[in-house]
Amino acid sequence: MRRSFLARIVLPAVALLATAVGGCALLDEQLEDCKETLKITYRLRLVTNVQDQVEARLSDKRDEALRRALEGHIAGIFTEYARDVDLSFYDTDEAGQRVEHRTAVMNADQATYEIELPARDYHHLSLANVASEPHVRLTGDELRDESSVVQATSDILPSQSLGLFSARMPLTVHRDESETFDVNLYMLNSAVALVMHRDSCDYVSASFEILDLADSFCVSDSLYTFAKSSRVQSQEIPVDTTGTVHWKVEPALFCGVGFPSRDASQTKADEETVWRGAVNVTLQDGTTTRTEISVATPLEAGRLVILRGWLHADGGYEPEPVPDLIISGLSIALGWREGTIHEPEL
Repeated sequence: MRRSFLARIVLPAVALLATAVGGCALLDEQLEDCKETLKITYRLRLVTNVQDQVEARLSDKRDEALRRALEGHIAGIFTEYARDVDLSFYDTDEAGQRVEHRTAVMNADQATYEIELPARDYHHLSLANVASEPHVRLTGDELRDESSVVQATSDILPSQSLGLFSARMPLTVHRDESETFDVNLYMLNSAVALVMHRDSCDYVSASFEILDLADSFCVSDSLYTFAKSSRVQSQEIPVDTTGTVHWKVEPALFCGVGFPSRDASQTKADEETVWRGAVNVTLQDGTTTRTEISVATPLEAGRLVILRGWLHADGGYEPEPVPDLIISGLSIALGWREGTIHEPEL
């Protein structure tokens, strides 16, 4: 009788313990589905040399019209202003699947958003102005390591019209805590302007290209790719000399915006050139002269480079030397035709 009584006491206790364990597990699963509200403030941080470059390269009194035209053209590029933001939150495991995605119209230099996420670790990627820039697109963003900003696939790329910004950060959401986070986004494209004095050359048309820049940007790693060396076609900027002291023959002004170039460390040991500029000048006799300017100083994100030089009668462009830019070579081809471009293996 005593043994039977003990059995009746122990068995219900075991059953009760099993129920308790099962209830905790169920409670944990429910908590995993519960979302915590966090506030994230996004700020654009512009680190650039624009003012220094303009003051150094366009300092003559006669340059006032050029300076005003260039500053007006790049005002919407080198600015801490986001039209749109794209916010993605990914698993931290090897697969890196996206678990939350938000887009918003920002129209400001900073904004705070409330995001609801389950308590866990995340890898957070954010972008600004990518949706508004017509010459790039976001691809592979369902997976953390495949999220990339890529350019249009064409032989000659149009100049980008907006400053693009990005950020990445690990983020941990805790249970039952009111949390705030700050995210700083930094610029990921750059620009080259060209000033062309043309007193000695009576030409029909001219253009300027930027060669050997990156073709895409990997958001998670903050790395640029160079699968296909890009050619960015710059825009000729109208120069209004009304009411200013100016050159007898006002120089032509061009500007192109694209991704940065390689770093010097990414080139071959015997190769100095990291990017090139190409000036095409069509003369009155119908022939075209092409000048390729090889540059050994990297074009970095957020930076502006201003090249300045003179056209000779044959259409060849001679850049003037500047202390902060290493020109590693100059190649002038008379009677040049499209299709004869040499793409060096970098």
